[in-house]
Amino acid sequence: GSGSTVLAFCAAGRTQARVGAAMARAYARLGRKATPLSVSVDPDGAKVERR
Repeated sequence: GSGSTVLAFCAAGRTQARVGAAMARAYARLGRKATPLSVSVDPDGAKVERR
């Protein structure tokens, strides 16, 4: 039973990672127009995760 639970968590983690990356990109685009501070934080984190 524990194995299937781990697989479920892994699948959920991957989905959340994809959603998080998409949200980070969206916030980065909005941030460039609105607040420079958010741009210096979110996009950098996204770039590090991609590498």
